[in-house]
Amino acid sequence: MNLEKLAYLILAVAAAAWALVAVFEIEWSSQEGLLVFLTALGFCLLLYKALRERLANAEDDHYDQTVDR
Repeated sequence: MNLEKLAYLILAVAAAAWALVAVFEIEWSSQEGLLVFLTALGFCLLLYKALRERLANAEDDHYDQTVDR
């Protein structure tokens, strides 16, 4: 694992931890709680879609392995 991937992994873990702290501090019985839930759900779905597309794209893998070097 190179340094860049390690840095992204550390940032992803830190962001997930901060998001969990924020989610657990919200009072869910209020309107703000519903808004936070819907926003977090939307971001999670977009992240899932982006990661799934990136992992399934062989053209990007070929470009990363041959052209960048």
